Amino acid sequence: MDKFEDFLPRNIYDVDKVEKIKKLDSYIVVPLLPSLLVFIQDMNWPVAPGILEILLTFPKEIVPHVQDVLCSDDDNWK
Repeated sequence: MDKFEDFLPRNIYDVDKVEKIKKLDSYIVVPLLPSLLVFIQDMNWPVAPGILEILLTFPKEIVPHVQDVLCSDDDNWK
């Protein structure tokens, strides 16, 4: 069985992994949402547009994670 980390991009250039995530079942992707959110901190990163596409397919599930970002002290990310 794959580990949680095996599904995530290895770095901001791992666009191949993003394409694989798009093909996964939602029950696998939903637990990855908080970690995927990190990859859109800078929309100039190569993985960011693909990750954003994934996040937008889970509008209700992503809300609490976005709220966590908005409640954080990271003004740049907000």
